[in-house]
Amino acid sequence: QLSTQTSLVSVHLEEGLGTVEWAYEMHLAGEFVGKYQLAVLIEEAGLC
Repeated sequence: QLSTQTSLVSVHLEEGLGTVEWAYEMHLAGEFVGKYQLAVLIEEAGLC
């Protein structure tokens, strides 16, 4: 389930529909567990 959520968010980021702020809001909303997933999303988005 977690990998599915991460994949969906990655797709959003690749399509330019998501931002680091958006990903962080999802993180705060409990969509991700810990900071690791958020860091991966930021790295994949090329925003690090």
